[in-house]
Amino acid sequence: KFLSLQTKKIFEHVQPFYYPVSCQKLFESDSNEFKYVQTLLSTSKSPKNISDNQYNITKEQCDIYRSERFDQSFHHEDILINRQFPLAFNILLHDNVQQFERLLRLIYRPQNFYCVHVDSSALWSVFESVKSIVQCFDNIYLVSKREEITYATFSRLQADINCMNDSIKYSSWKYLLNIASSELPLKTNSAFSRAFVEFVLTNEVAKRLLEWSRDTYSPDEHYWATLNYNTHLNTPGGYKAKTDPTIWTGRYVNWGESHCYGQIIRGICVFGSLDLPSLLNRHELIANKFYLHTDPIAYQCLEELIFNRSKLDLPLNDATFYRRMPFLLPS
Repeated sequence: KFLSLQTKKIFEHVQPFYYPVSCQKLFESDSNEFKYVQTLLSTSKSPKNISDNQYNITKEQCDIYRSERFDQSFHHEDILINRQFPLAFNILLHDNVQQFERLLRLIYRPQNFYCVHVDSSALWSVFESVKSIVQCFDNIYLVSKREEITYATFSRLQADINCMNDSIKYSSWKYLLNIASSELPLKTNSAFSRAFVEFVLTNEVAKRLLEWSRDTYSPDEHYWATLNYNTHLNTPGGYKAKTDPTIWTGRYVNWGESHCYGQIIRGICVFGSLDLPSLLNRHELIANKFYLHTDPIAYQCLEELIFNRSKLDLPLNDATFYRRMPFLLPS
């Protein structure tokens, strides 16, 4: 049974609008529900977006804000196995504070660490609103050095490196996951190992490769893979198999390999409601990408799915798949 995300409290002004749809039926490819959703999106008046400055939370309001917006049991005390395996996250955003906050509610756990990078070219209202949210948590922090990110340039990679430099100061986390605010998790809280991050920040080969990448196209697409899949580098947590990888589990991006029911922007599918069945049982950790303004129901339903999986503490039904991954083979 799916649980409701609705609340009516003091911070109701930042409570998202939820469409009256059955997400369960959408994930089950119910044709009548698909038709209903398409009609709803094409004929309904779009709900008013929550403006960025509505998230301007004062320090005195933090306790109330956390109790109302981060109100699920896993926001306060995660299951034991997760508490013993803390994670670090890099979260990058440029706009849409609402989408950032909803992502944060999905992935937040008290034992984890979260570095937030707000693009230096973002509106001041975006930065100030994110800052006001971050101040309410001891384990969430703004990156100390912001970058102005330009598509497919070194600045995108540098933003992640900057967050890594800040997060490495915290000693307890074991893996790091980088995620953009336009993405959503497909799994609950289950990445780069800490040893890999230390390798990136201190190893001379890694540092020279980073410097060389400055003049390349979209270096974030090849820098991590180069370190991870060149076995002679002995990168911590790197690929150990003797054959080329045929399965990728980091993130799912539809570059046109499958039909896109949402919108195609810069060659990437921005997922729509009719894409939900194809996302339900994928092995990747993250799906890219979602925009609230293109299909808020797709976002709402995947959000609801992950909330329910987290709240009900549902185990992975495909754990064997991950145990057999080539990079887990003994050296």
